[in-house]
Amino acid sequence: MKRSILATIILLIALAFTTKAQEWSEPVTVFEGGTNYDPDFAIDSNGALHVVWEHKINDNYGKIYYSKSTNQGETWSEPYDLAQNSDSRLAQPKIAVGNDNNLFVSYDWIVYGEQNTNVYLQVFNGEEWGEPMVVSEGTPASWYSKLAVDNDGMLHIIWFYNPTGKFRIRTYFNGQFSQITEPISGNTNRYAVYSMLFDKNNVLHCAAQMETSSSYYSKLVYFTCHNNQWSDVTIVADTMYLGAMALDPNNNPRNVWWSTTGIGIHHTYYNQFDNGVWSPLFRLAGKSREHTLIVEKNGTEHIVQSEKIAEGYRHMHYINRNGIWKSEELWADQYGSCNNKLLFYDTTMYLLYNRAIADDIYDLSIVIRKKSIDSQVSINELNASSEISVYPNPANNRFTIETGSLQNSHCVVIITDLKGSVVYLQNSLPIDGKIECETKDLQAGVYFLTVRTSQTISTTKLIITK
Repeated sequence: MKRSILATIILLIALAFTTKAQEWSEPVTVFEGGTNYDPDFAIDSNGALHVVWEHKINDNYGKIYYSKSTNQGETWSEPYDLAQNSDSRLAQPKIAVGNDNNLFVSYDWIVYGEQNTNVYLQVFNGEEWGEPMVVSEGTPASWYSKLAVDNDGMLHIIWFYNPTGKFRIRTYFNGQFSQITEPISGNTNRYAVYSMLFDKNNVLHCAAQMETSSSYYSKLVYFTCHNNQWSDVTIVADTMYLGAMALDPNNNPRNVWWSTTGIGIHHTYYNQFDNGVWSPLFRLAGKSREHTLIVEKNGTEHIVQSEKIAEGYRHMHYINRNGIWKSEELWADQYGSCNNKLLFYDTTMYLLYNRAIADDIYDLSIVIRKKSIDSQVSINELNASSEISVYPNPANNRFTIETGSLQNSHCVVIITDLKGSVVYLQNSLPIDGKIECETKDLQAGVYFLTVRTSQTISTTKLIITK
């Protein structure tokens, strides 16, 4: 008991140590003007950022906009009206990247109320956006979709179906939809999936809210699916509202969510799955919500959330390295922020969020910031048998990559130094199974060479001599 109390005190002291953030970039506005809800974003294999959001015009009319950045979020393309609808409200968009950097965007199409709402999907094939397609065909009162692409490039779409109170799932592959299925049935509980992620073994991990007839509060539950076999539902926490989930380098889930102890009082909780069991709940912060969670390949965890303070709100970044939590204040103002989401690509972590322009809930901009992190090349990837060969190695000013099984795939060649900084980047389509590289600007030394496609990553050591 004393050890438990001591550990809690140590964690609270670490959390109380708050520093002014110095490494985060200044905010860049993706879009502003009017009411802009629920931004979501994805990063393709070339490092391009893709953002979607709802631009609300009135209570019955809203559009889904899309914008892209190819320079790490510094500048953004003009917003594109995806569905080009002239009426109805389109809401809650989600975006995912598939094979060959195709884009998938799902959203709710609301026609005069929730009971006439359907989930739609649009696909970008690399050249143009396709027409909206109904995912929940024949089953209106469907909304709140989530997307995940498995290791074979198949898109999985999950949404909430109100008449049964369960989630439904459908796949999309090579231009074809599968049948609609409802994996969990036979009870009166209601399930809404809020996070779904595939691990490197093609196991689908799901975190959901479960409502029961015997409890006023929703429960946090977790389940998996592999080869179309769904696991039993595990209750992780007895009270929860919105949450986020991430997977660590060993494919174990981590959860963060907010619960309540009274009207308007929200607290953030965290736990993790290790050695076959869920850890005890850890209260990360009080009067907090709007959180997001991500885990680097070295195991470092990041949580960003909004917290209520006497003068308004503060935006906080929590970092967990080897079980020790530290925090930094990103900024504080009287308006706050919401809809936070973290993603990383190589040595950069991005934070996307809504920010209030003024004390007006109807005036929300979409903003992005970034921060340098460790290289996202894991130890396991460095030691894995490589699908590529490099010659000559050591190299002087030029070398050739033999791509093996990747020879027909679009590849991104990335060279990082021993500190994890990217020093060379090249987009290539192999010719006769080979990629030619010129590195006359690199200094002599040891580097890591990575060849990345939309589905694979291969890494080997590269030595440059002069």
